[in-house]
Amino acid sequence: REIYLPGRSSSNPGPISFRDASYAYECLEDFEDTGAKDICNCFGSQVFKTALMMCGLMERIDRNPINVGWVMGNEKLAESFSKTKWKDMIDECPAVNRHRGKATGDYTILEQTFDRCYFTFLASGASKNLKGRSIGIIVIDEPDDVEDEYAKRGESAIGLAEARTKSFPDAKRFLNGTPTLPGAPVWQGFLLGDRRLRYVTCPRCTGPQFVLEFDPQYIREWFPVYDPATGKGVLAAKVVWDQDAKHPSGEWNWDKVEDSARIECPNCKAKLTEDEKRMMCRRENGAVWKPTNFESPRGYRSRRLPAIYSPHESTTIGKTAVKFLKSKDKPGALRNFINEELALPFQQRAAVTTVSDIKAVV
Repeated sequence: REIYLPGRSSSNPGPISFRDASYAYECLEDFEDTGAKDICNCFGSQVFKTALMMCGLMERIDRNPINVGWVMGNEKLAESFSKTKWKDMIDECPAVNRHRGKATGDYTILEQTFDRCYFTFLASGASKNLKGRSIGIIVIDEPDDVEDEYAKRGESAIGLAEARTKSFPDAKRFLNGTPTLPGAPVWQGFLLGDRRLRYVTCPRCTGPQFVLEFDPQYIREWFPVYDPATGKGVLAAKVVWDQDAKHPSGEWNWDKVEDSARIECPNCKAKLTEDEKRMMCRRENGAVWKPTNFESPRGYRSRRLPAIYSPHESTTIGKTAVKFLKSKDKPGALRNFINEELALPFQQRAAVTTVSDIKAVV
């Protein structure tokens, strides 16, 4: 109730609301759930993954304080984040403001003292700083990048983070980022956990729940195909658009691609609009996280969320289709699309959707 998005660092300032991003609620519960010890959020871009971390940590500072460490890629990035996004959020939140230390030096760029805990930003490579801290909750932001920096010094940020939390029986360790490569920390963290996916219900039929994907072929290496006889495997929707959007010359009409793009229900084949997507992604309409790995270590929770679930204006169905067509023949751009839009690791042998694979909307 007392968290506000500041105008200086947000395109949607005002009281925070996750109604159209209800996938966030379970993520926020991790901060208090004693059953969640190690959490990996493997998310696409523009899904508010950093805002989730800030909200969860602010709630703990106010209601259930514990020492916090936030590890970032480098000191310059940590300072910038602290001075703008984090400080702006704190300044706008009365519930957290009242716990700020009053003494000179209690609130610096990289360390803030509150009445019952401290909050420290840790820059990658500053191993002495990390080694000297006893931390109850540690967040490693974009761990693929952070771990690369530590590896240059023969160290592991993840290993050091685990060592710093040993003195807290209720400690939590968060890996929060977008995947890059299959062997990197974000994707490996996701695979180690219970591999939760966000399931939704089609508003036009009574078929089984499914997940939203750009194209199911991209996930087949990681998730088994759904078997209707047993109900096992992952049932996935896909994005389609009107093939008439292509000129005889072979060029695409980007506006027509964007306007005609829809999500195709894997059950009834209905072509679902952006408004219908937003409705079915809401918690009150049945959207729910479901684990797909039942052999994960106790206390290890992981989630994967493609960007298309986000209500952000840059992640609509239409804009996602256009991004794919513009990037599919460019290896670097395709890698960004797979990482940032699909929340999947990139590998050279990954299947590439061709235009002939896409069914027309009409």
